[in-house]
Amino acid sequence: MTAAASPSAAATPAPAAFAASTKKPLAAIADLPANSIQYLVGGDGAGSGTIRVSLHPSSDHGSGLPTVIDIVAHAFAPTTTTDEPSKSTSGAKKIKDPTDEHQDAGRIQLAAEWNSRNKSATRETPAPCRFALPSFLLYDARGLQLFDAITKLPENCYYLTEAEREILTTGGAADVLAATHACPGAVILELGCGSMTKTKAILDAIERMVRALPTEAERNAYAANPVRFYALDLDHSELEKSLVSLFANPPSGCEKWQYVSIHGLVGTYDLGMAALSAPIGPFAAAPARVVLWLGSSVGNLTRSDAAEFLARLRSHLDPRTDRLVIGIDGRNDPVVVARAYNDPWGVTRDFELNLITHINTHLAHEGHELFPGDAFEYAPVYNEAAGRHEAYLRATRQVSWTAPAVEGTPADVTFAAGELIHIEHSVKYSEAEVATLLRNSGWVKEQVWEDAEHMYRLALVEPAPLEFLTPATTTIEATKLPTVAEWAQVWHAFDRLVLGYVRPEALLERPIGVRLPFIFYVGHLPCFMDVQLSRALGEPKTAPEWYGQIFERGMDPDLDDPTQCHPHSEVPNEWPALADILAYRDRTRSRAKSLLLQCAKDANLRARISSTLHMAFEHDVMHFETLVYMVLQLDPAMLDQSVFRHALLDGDAATALDAAAELRAPATQVVLGRPRPTLDQIARSVASFGWDNEFPATAPQEVATFMAKTRPVSVSEYALFLEATQAYKHATIASALAPAGWRYDSSSGTGAGWQVLSHAHGATWLSVATNEHGIGNWPAIVSKVLAESYCQWYSAHHAASTAGNGPIWRLPTEPELRVLLDSDLLATAAAAEVVEPQARTLSPRPMGAIEMPGNVWEWTSTVFAGHPGFEPDPNYPGYSSDFFDGKHFTVLGGSWATHPRLIARTTFRNWYQGGYPYAQIGFRMVASRC
Repeated sequence: MTAAASPSAAATPAPAAFAASTKKPLAAIADLPANSIQYLVGGDGAGSGTIRVSLHPSSDHGSGLPTVIDIVAHAFAPTTTTDEPSKSTSGAKKIKDPTDEHQDAGRIQLAAEWNSRNKSATRETPAPCRFALPSFLLYDARGLQLFDAITKLPENCYYLTEAEREILTTGGAADVLAATHACPGAVILELGCGSMTKTKAILDAIERMVRALPTEAERNAYAANPVRFYALDLDHSELEKSLVSLFANPPSGCEKWQYVSIHGLVGTYDLGMAALSAPIGPFAAAPARVVLWLGSSVGNLTRSDAAEFLARLRSHLDPRTDRLVIGIDGRNDPVVVARAYNDPWGVTRDFELNLITHINTHLAHEGHELFPGDAFEYAPVYNEAAGRHEAYLRATRQVSWTAPAVEGTPADVTFAAGELIHIEHSVKYSEAEVATLLRNSGWVKEQVWEDAEHMYRLALVEPAPLEFLTPATTTIEATKLPTVAEWAQVWHAFDRLVLGYVRPEALLERPIGVRLPFIFYVGHLPCFMDVQLSRALGEPKTAPEWYGQIFERGMDPDLDDPTQCHPHSEVPNEWPALADILAYRDRTRSRAKSLLLQCAKDANLRARISSTLHMAFEHDVMHFETLVYMVLQLDPAMLDQSVFRHALLDGDAATALDAAAELRAPATQVVLGRPRPTLDQIARSVASFGWDNEFPATAPQEVATFMAKTRPVSVSEYALFLEATQAYKHATIASALAPAGWRYDSSSGTGAGWQVLSHAHGATWLSVATNEHGIGNWPAIVSKVLAESYCQWYSAHHAASTAGNGPIWRLPTEPELRVLLDSDLLATAAAAEVVEPQARTLSPRPMGAIEMPGNVWEWTSTVFAGHPGFEPDPNYPGYSSDFFDGKHFTVLGGSWATHPRLIARTTFRNWYQGGYPYAQIGFRMVASRC
């Protein structure tokens, strides 16, 4: 329960029975200055059966943007402070002060009997209900007033508001936000602003901060380009009142707001997000943007919907400049939570039941109230197991009526006595659940504050800059062309990594000797795309055309004899200037964007270049992953740590993993690859693109029964192998068996022993022995040679404990690993959650009991080769065939840095030389004897 604009008017489906039979436009915003933008706000009963807020922009503004209310000094007369109770000007009744001695005796008795009635505050969720109403219907003018009254109940009854206010004021969060994210011209957008009493603490802090700046020039910069605050909410009259009150009450000791300008937006969350990324409008040219989502509004959404909403919000923000401040309520004492949502004065009850009045104002059935007010009561319940408070309407008697026709079909609706209608819920989050929410939606913590009672958190988070999409919440449509937005994500991630994290002076470095320097890849990705498009279209290449001689193709030399290498572009003695390469990159990207937009309208063009565009996109994302592991080998001094403020990874508990469980995979058949699609099928999006080594489909291959570990080998487990071989005592053994990014600390202090370099923790060496930040639980990233050495040691070590009767553990073949990844074996092997593929910031993540693809690639023992009937792609004939040399081995799955398009296509195959130690590849063991 929070005073919040709805994420989407259609976010919560409502039954067809609640179709609107009338449409009542509200009044336009009046008395605004002549140069302000005016909109109409109306109700729309079409389609969903809910009351929708429909915004009609004027010709001055782009379609789909929210209403703008500009507050200026001469527009409104001063009113009461924002700390005073709201007073309605919309004709609604004045809200009673809950402490008023003239309240009815029933409420006083309710307060007196509170403890006896709520000895068991935790109850099971009621039986599933057939109907639900969207929670945004709670927030008409009177609903907003009632909610404001709830936040001011005595005895800190609704504790969320006071906890958040404490964090912002005495906790210092407002001062930190002002000092770090309020530059001249910055924009602050609050979603679901309500009365803005807490937000005022942030705006006050900005005013005070600027007034305290040491020079007049610094203050003048803010005076000329103030921080702009935009408050978003659904009800324009209540928003207008709150804005006027805020405007009339500058910080103590200030006659007026001098360095902060105040504005309002009328609309839903979706409209607010659209405005954030619109090319015109209030946010277009802002140097920095901070979105406020306070009051634990995130609790109004289910956990999965919250992750999806936050992922969508993230897509509208720039990781370089933009931040989100989110308030999140904890899993607190059930009695305290229950009281917060069913106060003894009945204000919350009135708030929830006002929804009926709101509906009846807009909807009528044959001249009668759609929901008789005397036929429903408020029915709250705190579901402790699910960690959420649930609010329902309960029918006190049977109610029947025929709903107005929707799409020609009227509906008979009967509510039985005692039947429930779901209104809203307020989800609570433990610390671990907060971490999961942010991780699954693509955010990284910058700072977190708690109130003194540790009941409530306020988190300042930044968009995780190296995540493409959020697989947990995003559907991958692999058959469709990558969109311009998908390309933009990949390009941004590449630029952020190579041109931001890597210092300019390091662009000529070759941290991996068999790879070309970083600057090659700055030119290679656009050049490859441009060359392929020119070939497909029969057009000239983008100037300068000679770039193709040095940038078209990279190199992967033989590790045993680096003088032996497949055909590749010429390596120049001197690379072109970075500025020239970037200008060339921008021209090729513009060409690609233009062609993508044309493909949406031109079927013939789409037929000619769809396959080429797919190829170029996947080439980009594969090389992004190459660059990630190159960066991980670079001297940390050559990295700009300010680009990624690495918060400690969530879920880094020091509890060691249990031994990996084992499962038995029964004998079966598996088909590798798939039939080769035609170019027309790819162009029409009826078949997905694939590389030549994915085709054709093989005949069914027999796979005998085998045993398998349920997860890859961990860092701690691999460290036991190094200890057993005494690699720390012998430099030769250590250099042969220690993975890249490992070292041995021979001191006697805490953390001594084997250590692993973690860029996710700011390029810090983490102790394996102490499982520092859970590093021992991460998958071990090793070459195939080291993986096989571990398997041999493990088999021998366990054979000794089983009198020589233990299985011989080894790497799986490609068919065996494909069986594991494509079946339900891993998902059903233990009572543990299957981990979705999801990216981390510059690292894999600690493993759970069962690990699926999306954390690290996994080695197979299968030599990389084409399926029977393999044919090289005529547009890129050497892509696969150059590596059919007996030294490259197939790897499957995907890593934390792999684009979801590749992970989603199960026929995708990767390959590396067996001795290559740098790629994000782990291993899982199997055994033939069961």
